[in-house]
Amino acid sequence: MNNEEKKTKQVVKTPPKPKKELFSFLKKKTKKVKKGDVEKDTSMEEGLNLMPAPSKEEIEKEGKKAVLNIGSAFSLLTLVLVSVFIISFNIMSKMELNQNKEELYAYEEKMKRSSQVVVDNEEVVSRIFLYKNIQETTFSPKEVIQYIEDIAEKSGGIDISAYEISESLAFEFSGTSQDLEKVSKFWYLLCNDGSILTINLDSVSKGNDGARFSFEGQFIFEDFVDITKDEDN
Repeated sequence: MNNEEKKTKQVVKTPPKPKKELFSFLKKKTKKVKKGDVEKDTSMEEGLNLMPAPSKEEIEKEGKKAVLNIGSAFSLLTLVLVSVFIISFNIMSKMELNQNKEELYAYEEKMKRSSQVVVDNEEVVSRIFLYKNIQETTFSPKEVIQYIEDIAEKSGGIDISAYEISESLAFEFSGTSQDLEKVSKFWYLLCNDGSILTINLDSVSKGNDGARFSFEGQFIFEDFVDITKDEDN
């Protein structure tokens, strides 16, 4: 029995003592934390706000500032829109003004051409009237002389040597004839001519070579102007 007890004692060994860990004191102090507790602690740490809660006055001030900022933004936008409108209006006005200037220039050029045509026409008309006035106040001396020569030719034997005709168709002429009978016939024809207004025998004389005479008188001016017009036509 004693032997068996000795053997048993020999066989039974004392368990080894656990080794002391370096951070065992930390493990003792650290408590096990459940998952829910960790989430609660985390949420509390995240929601922690060190700034004090704003007062009612501060909230009202912030609201007023926001309203003022919005009003300023709308004012700035309105100012920009008004500026764009004014610039666009100025551009359109300048374009319209330039177009009106071009139309005015074209109209002025047209009026100048029309005025020039009117001036030219007036000048033509004035020249026509001037020509008519000249015709009314002028005559052909050649026709007047030829007229007297035709009367002298009807008398026969009359030779006119000198003429003097004024602008009013008052006349004087002198010449010679074969005898006084031819001179008297010539005087008679002059007195009965429808284009002679007055006629006077200024002088007459008889010589060895025949008779000498001179007449003075006044032609009807319109009759010799008509002669001139007929010639032009």
